[in-house]
Amino acid sequence: MELLIEKSDIIISSVTAEAQKSILEVIKGDKHFISVSNALLIKEMSKVYPGRVSRVMPTVALGGYTLITKGAEDIKDIFSKISTPIVVEEKDFDLFTLITSSGPGLFTTILEVLVDRFSENTNYDKNIIKDMINSTFSSTLKTLIEQNIEYKTLINRVATKGGLTEVGVNVIRQNMPKVVSNVIESSLKYNNKKTKENIF
Repeated sequence: MELLIEKSDIIISSVTAEAQKSILEVIKGDKHFISVSNALLIKEMSKVYPGRVSRVMPTVALGGYTLITKGAEDIKDIFSKISTPIVVEEKDFDLFTLITSSGPGLFTTILEVLVDRFSENTNYDKNIIKDMINSTFSSTLKTLIEQNIEYKTLINRVATKGGLTEVGVNVIRQNMPKVVSNVIESSLKYNNKKTKENIF
């Protein structure tokens, strides 16, 4: 490992916090260490390695965003082949990680709940419901992106005054904000706890 580090100008590490510390301890010379972790702060890593340290957070979603901490703009090209790099302040890193990196898991969980709940109300095969929801979700996103329209514009196109869609939209607007706020609060609280418990 030390030989590989010695021959590298840029080191991208996505291993555990303990392993990242071990790597930082053996880095010598003018290297750029890039951490793929949502629980390691730059100021903590810099205590071990005084050279250049940055954080990035890619996503498993095809063509999604990769977060890069401010000050590391020159590494955007590395990630631009597989994603859209975006530079953010470190104080916002965890919040945006929830959107970009955790997003595929969070959004898929919502789809999973939709499939389960709708399936409970029909005798049709669950896979049919799943295909309907996936197709509707995909075509809705395509419409929003390709036509570049606001969310409310599309909602108003579909939700007739006093109709079925409007009833559902109102229920979601009454209840969903609490769920999302709880997800954000719980996730950031957990990550702050992990950051304080790390081995640096």
